Amino acid sequence: KILIMRAHIFKAFLLIVLASLSIVAGSNDTDPCEYTNNGNYYNLTALKNDKLITGTITTGNSKYTYYLAYCQTLGQAGLGSTFSGCTGAAVCQTPLTGSGNTSMGSPPPDYMTLDKRSAPLGGFSQFYQNGKGPCSSGIYRQTYVNTYCDHTVNQTTIINVTETSSCIYLMNVASPQACPMPLPPPPPPPSPPPTNNGSSGIEGGWWFIIAVLIIAVLYLIIGAAVQFKVKGARGLELIPNYEFW
Repeated sequence: KILIMRAHIFKAFLLIVLASLSIVAGSNDTDPCEYTNNGNYYNLTALKNDKLITGTITTGNSKYTYYLAYCQTLGQAGLGSTFSGCTGAAVCQTPLTGSGNTSMGSPPPDYMTLDKRSAPLGGFSQFYQNGKGPCSSGIYRQTYVNTYCDHTVNQTTIINVTETSSCIYLMNVASPQACPMPLPPPPPPPSPPPTNNGSSGIEGGWWFIIAVLIIAVLYLIIGAAVQFKVKGARGLELIPNYEFW
């Protein structure tokens, strides 16, 4: 019974250690709203605060309403539970007439920097996978979302959506909030430990204590010598002013 109890205690200890490690590992995750590549730094917090990005676009021969969310799922951005199948997605397609919601990809995305020729002012591309499927090609829907830095628009706008091949989509978005920013400054270095302005490290109070101890020792040594030579004292009588103490 003792061995069984020890085994259970050891298992519980291992579970606690593993749980602690998972918490520590999770705390080191990078911010999903920040992206840095080739010296370009993008902070998508403003795009996240826009909540749902919507646009009604003709794709093929049909009109659809598209929903897009940055750094979060559409459900977290406010898309209602009536949009079944899309609340956990980052990109969603809904027919303008009829019913049915189609997830076009789920977070987290893979990030890429847009070609400077196609985005001279900067921008970034996100690749979302694991949408609704499988399609006839055997894959699940995927979407490339190209977000361009554009100061001529007042708000983030879905420009167009095309199906480049079966169940693979390309969405182009223009936004004044998708422009590269200066890299944030590095954190300040840790403060140096306090110094004593070049002193030996012993404060004034300790010097006083040391001086008192030295005087006391000298008092005992010199006093004992005087008692021994002059008065012929022995034993405890060697202590100066023995009668007083």
